[in-house]
Amino acid sequence: MLPQYRYPPATVHLMRQRTNAYNADPEIPASIQYNSKSTGDGCNKDHILGSAERTSSSATNRQVFYYTNIVPQKSSTFNTGGGAWNNLEDYVDGLVPADTLYEFIGCHFETYTDAYGNRESARKISFGGRSDVSLPTMFYYVLLRTKSRNTGKAVTECKPEELQCAAFVMCHAMQKGHKPQAKDMM
Repeated sequence: MLPQYRYPPATVHLMRQRTNAYNADPEIPASIQYNSKSTGDGCNKDHILGSAERTSSSATNRQVFYYTNIVPQKSSTFNTGGGAWNNLEDYVDGLVPADTLYEFIGCHFETYTDAYGNRESARKISFGGRSDVSLPTMFYYVLLRTKSRNTGKAVTECKPEELQCAAFVMCHAMQKGHKPQAKDMM
């Protein structure tokens, strides 16, 4: 088990600025974007980059609600209170340093088996009024920050020995209650 972290008080305050402003990304033609408030097939609308990571202003928070940042995630086991991905997001939120934290978050759509033997097969689901939506099989979180968390420098100004990087990978078939483990890291 990895160390437990708690939100710094300032982060808890900022999290209250969630906008829930689901909308099309203005930089991409709306005709090729998911554009429904509905869900389906036991999934909810997950943010690839979470709302809590973008609360410096309402305008910034609205960007995480663009449909280009939304992907279906299993709501009963993976992305609700106690879900594996939800627990990882909470863990990462506790890692936010005074310096910059770079987050690279994404998903995979081919059949995937993790280190625990959990397997998710590639398939299409009904979601948001469509029947041709690919269900992600795996999600990843790559993090880069300064080791000391308070150098006062951007990571681009740091020497390699001042930096820390971690990559978490989770199979979409992970069971509810799973907490981030070293086995989830690559």
